Amino acid sequence: MYAAAWEDGPIRVVLLGAERVTLDLHFGTRAVGLVITDTGRLCVATRTGVLGIDLAEAAGPAGS
Repeated sequence: MYAAAWEDGPIRVVLLGAERVTLDLHFGTRAVGLVITDTGRLCVATRTGVLGIDLAEAAGPAGS
């Protein structure tokens, strides 16, 4: 899984094996930090807090 946070707000996530952006997330505020854990959790820091989204199931092989 790869993720990138853009200056104007959106976070784009590409899951392993995908050719295009899989998720385009909007939080209404700019991300100041972005981490993907070994277990597939996407952690997004903003100026006012932190949000964790578990994407491990979405990132797993089809049919699992």
